Amino acid sequence: MNRWYERYGADANDPDGFQHFVSLYEEVYDAVKGISPQTKVFCTFAREIVSENREADLEV
Repeated sequence: MNRWYERYGADANDPDGFQHFVSLYEEVYDAVKGISPQTKVFCTFAREIVSENREADLEV
């Protein structure tokens, strides 16, 4: 899902991009839990920008 968000949800011109990501996450969560209720489903965030090996600017 993170790759989906990077490709489709991180558009600076779409103020609802993150909301779309959240909606997708909720759908995926429900689908996984419907198949396997014991599976732990969670979201993580990273502070560093991995490809450049530097910390992200958190001044938003």
